[in-house]
Amino acid sequence: MSNEEKKEEVKPKVDKKELMKSILKKQKTRRVFIPKEKGEPEGATESVILNGYRLNIKKGVYVDVPEQVADVIEEATMATAKAFEDAKEKLKKTEKMEFDNS
Repeated sequence: MSNEEKKEEVKPKVDKKELMKSILKKQKTRRVFIPKEKGEPEGATESVILNGYRLNIKKGVYVDVPEQVADVIEEATMATAKAFEDAKEKLKKTEKMEFDNS
């Protein structure tokens, strides 16, 4: 294959951000709620970034977001909850060992 033929095969670059924005616009929406952390100001947001496209989701209110964004938020919430529960269990075991004088 000659260099000239290779040049003709070059595909136009697709802007990933714009493509993701287009995909998200076509999705059904789901209502989500992200609680504000203690001390966060009114209007605080949580960022979700998909293929370079950033969405800032307002905390402390119910917001309709594309399904894919809702899935990301749900997965992050479950991972945080699991990490918190695991830390609590580890702390319980540590406290039990420290105070077990038998």
